[in-house]
Amino acid sequence: MITDTRFCEYYYSTHNYGYEPINSISSLVFCIYALYFICINSSISKIQYMLASSLFVCGCGSVLFHYTLDNYWRMIDEVPMLWMVIVSNMYIKSFNNKFNNLVYNIFCYSCLLISIISNIQSEQIIIFRATFIAYTLYLCYLIRVSKKTYMIASIGGISWLIDMFYCNQYIYYLYLHSIWHVCIGYFAYRILYCFDKPRLPLHNE
Repeated sequence: MITDTRFCEYYYSTHNYGYEPINSISSLVFCIYALYFICINSSISKIQYMLASSLFVCGCGSVLFHYTLDNYWRMIDEVPMLWMVIVSNMYIKSFNNKFNNLVYNIFCYSCLLISIISNIQSEQIIIFRATFIAYTLYLCYLIRVSKKTYMIASIGGISWLIDMFYCNQYIYYLYLHSIWHVCIGYFAYRILYCFDKPRLPLHNE
């Protein structure tokens, strides 16, 4: 089933090579980041394998989603994104006491389940996107990464917003959604390194 979720490239592309060919090709960066991380690191924890694998699956789903605009591949693209940020938050919170950890895990799984169900049942994916943005911002608050990483992620977020809400024949040629792929992929790649320590570098320390 063709989804109604479309980006700027769709409206000005010839569709000779898929609905959003540049967005599709740029999605490969997720797979590249994930494979590169696994290949260059000899010792990787279970949580890092899980997150890197989710990033790879997200990349595969994104490639096929932008090429076909099929709703099934949209889910394979978006659910791993939400899974990654929620699991990251849960892992960080696991260093707290057991009761708070249990309550937070239940809350996280509930948000994940509600978001996925709403995403499946409706093309109006406001709940899904709001949950992803909220958990991503909270993850940024919890974990210390370089200013460069935050800046690149911010460029990606701004590019996504402009591509989605200010699309025209000029914005189309900037391929801003592809820039989002590169930037948020790099952010996810850098976040993976935060989980190679016994205690994470947290802001509130």
